[in-house]
Amino acid sequence: MRPTLLRIEAEGINIFTNGKISIDFCAKNNVTESDKLFLHNVVNNIYYSPVIVFAGINASGKTTAMNIVSSISSLHLGSLPISKTWLGTEEISDSLLNDQLKLISYIFYNNKIVKIVTEVIKPKFDLINIGNNTYVIKEESIYQKSASQVNKKNLFDFSTVDLVNTKTSLNEKGVSYSEDLSIISHFYSTEASALGIEDNVLISRRTTINVAKLTEIRSTLFFGDFDVDYAKYLDTSIEILEKIDDRSESKIDSDSMMYKLKFFHTSKTYFLELKQLSSLLSTGTRKGLNLYKFILICLANGGILYIDEIENNLNKAIIIDIIKLFYSKKTNPYGSVLIFATHYTELLDSIKRNDSIYVFEKGISNDRNTCVNFASALTRNDLKKSEAFISGNLSSSSAPCDQLFRNIQKTIIEYVKQFEPVFGNNNDERL
Repeated sequence: MRPTLLRIEAEGINIFTNGKISIDFCAKNNVTESDKLFLHNVVNNIYYSPVIVFAGINASGKTTAMNIVSSISSLHLGSLPISKTWLGTEEISDSLLNDQLKLISYIFYNNKIVKIVTEVIKPKFDLINIGNNTYVIKEESIYQKSASQVNKKNLFDFSTVDLVNTKTSLNEKGVSYSEDLSIISHFYSTEASALGIEDNVLISRRTTINVAKLTEIRSTLFFGDFDVDYAKYLDTSIEILEKIDDRSESKIDSDSMMYKLKFFHTSKTYFLELKQLSSLLSTGTRKGLNLYKFILICLANGGILYIDEIENNLNKAIIIDIIKLFYSKKTNPYGSVLIFATHYTELLDSIKRNDSIYVFEKGISNDRNTCVNFASALTRNDLKKSEAFISGNLSSSSAPCDQLFRNIQKTIIEYVKQFEPVFGNNNDERL
């Protein structure tokens, strides 16, 4: 049994309004019978979407939100040490995050709705913590209630009587956890024992993968066992691509495998090792093959896959096909979730529900950025999602500012005028 993430909240995020961000995995609006073909049921009338999108202009907070949400899900669903998440890196600017954060997850597991609140801090600079600029867990609280009577209205309502454990109380009972590990592990272990199953990561927890950095431009493939058919799908100019090394794979590593490669536009046939093969494949093909491996891992384990700027080096049609893999219950039978950030407004038209889209808006002047759900922000029903976004109908900051662009035009006009004596004044209106 795998836990299902229902909502993530974070407090102490300096770049967002009120220092907070909240992302719902559950469907906010009414769910129709046709929606049930791709939505996944949690309990009663609660459903969640297999695709969530972060959309917004540059510097609107998409990447920060992606890193925060993936860190929280890794900590609370995958029981990953906080030092192994983005919050454990020393690259986080003080302008992004406060020194104290509150990380909150709402999870469905074993017919219970669970709320976990994790308070993390950056240790004060002293002789003991020299060089330590990463977050550690200060305190945690776990609440739970039966899921039998929950509905959309009371799903996230908890009271003090629902509190079952804290990090402090467990420590007093002799169950100690380091400042790097969440006590959610204790909850999963207890529940697994009650179910009579082993506390195995594939049984009791979800796989969370943040490929934001793993799928950046690479000089080589880093998976030797890539899918040949998918390579041909990514690059239609490939006529032949075959693995020809017939030695036992247990005796060789992937780098020493040989491949036969031929393109349609040439008569030459190549026989290459993996690194040589990589040099002949395009950047987009390499990224697509690397990403495909993570997609397979995620779909096979009911995991959550995070991809920042999904459009980098990938054709729009390919991205739409990836989205289809997560919407289809045939390819996504275990309820895996794809969360991606994008600048491609056209991709929004491939998202089946407005409440699966979060719009990030750049703060004007000294104001902080905002994160709003598309369903609550879009008031016009006569526009496609992409048209509503790019036209600025959501707000004045969901699309690049027209006035600023006009200012840029004036600057360019004045600049190119300097070269008129050299090139002459061409007023041909056909240009």
